[in-house]
Amino acid sequence: MSNASNLNVANIATALPLTAGSSVAFNNPGGGKGLATFQVTGTYIGQIAVATSLDGLNFVSLPNTDIQNEHDNSFGISANATGKFQISVGAGTVYVYLSAYTSGAATVTLSVGSGGGGGNSGTGSETVVIPTQGTPTTTTPTFTNATSFTLLVANANRKYLSVQNNSSGNIMVGWNGEALTGIIPTASNIGFVIPAGGSYEWPAQYVPTGIIKGYQTSGGTINTVVVVEGS
Repeated sequence: MSNASNLNVANIATALPLTAGSSVAFNNPGGGKGLATFQVTGTYIGQIAVATSLDGLNFVSLPNTDIQNEHDNSFGISANATGKFQISVGAGTVYVYLSAYTSGAATVTLSVGSGGGGGNSGTGSETVVIPTQGTPTTTTPTFTNATSFTLLVANANRKYLSVQNNSSGNIMVGWNGEALTGIIPTASNIGFVIPAGGSYEWPAQYVPTGIIKGYQTSGGTINTVVVVEGS
């Protein structure tokens, strides 16, 4: 179980389990202060929490107010709870997500409007059904030296993707399905380099569903790269 006090991208991605659109998010780049209201319906066993981030990498927990029952929640709402809840928002993106999940399904609607801080936080609402389960698949593909190869075939249902490079050499990853020709990204060799010991996790807001390519020039075979795909 992850909780709002140790939030990071990995926790968010696995706690939902997160898919593109499975958390309800509101982006407020202008920084105007206001109030957001979210409503939880459905029957589920789990814990819903709220967090905010300016950069999408570092997250801060947000307290909320239970409007219907008239009491404050320090961070997450009561386990298995439904109802209407209010949070104060500023600059950045606000996320409503499942910090713990056992079973069932929850539907979250988030509405944000301008409010008492002197700035306009924007308006809008979105309803998203938080998925009740995911199917992660872990593979350790073989990177042949100086050869473009397919890490993953296209998958229209892909909702999560991460690559961890446990080798001692750099690897190149391309996401547009085109063959890679080297380890250095260029206008025609599109991708990015994951250094030895590094990893990359696609943000929840965008996960490519096409063919994922790989390339390396270590001089030997690499078979210690871990690819995790969720559908």
